[in-house]
Amino acid sequence: MLRDYNGTLVPGQMTRQAIAANSIQKRKSSLRHDRLVTMRAHTRLFLGLLLLFYWAVSLDGLAVYPPVGEDEPWIAAAPFKLATEGVFGSDLFAGYYGMAQRHYQHQPAFHLLQAGVFRLAGVGVFQMRFLPVTLGLLLLPLSFAVGRQMKGRGVGLLTVGLLCVLRFSGDPGASG
Repeated sequence: MLRDYNGTLVPGQMTRQAIAANSIQKRKSSLRHDRLVTMRAHTRLFLGLLLLFYWAVSLDGLAVYPPVGEDEPWIAAAPFKLATEGVFGSDLFAGYYGMAQRHYQHQPAFHLLQAGVFRLAGVGVFQMRFLPVTLGLLLLPLSFAVGRQMKGRGVGLLTVGLLCVLRFSGDPGASG
């Protein structure tokens, strides 16, 4: 506070020291804000690079590697019939309690999405595997969000990085 010519304090006025301290505090706050914005930008960039890495590695050779297993055609049979004939059933089980007309072995959400992929892009190994890869890509930001809420951005990025890299450390014939 400043003093007037009689030496009494003038309310509402700040001394030069108070003004300087306030200015320094504002600068520190601004630097913290700038650092935080930069850290967020770096986190988004690194997360984007990890997602791009996952997408590129997962789509590379998707139709040929790994070899088609015994479950993939079985799981794709009901979406195939739904996409081509409009019936949610599987010809693999024709004559077995009417399963050619009804499919009760799996939850229907994945099969409905898979039928949409088959309807739009045709039927093939790449199309059969495209939806799981896409759903895996959508799962990575959710995993980042859980890790970030638990322990911070570093844990979120570590979670996504491990999910992207550890898929290569298992059995060479494994798909993920």
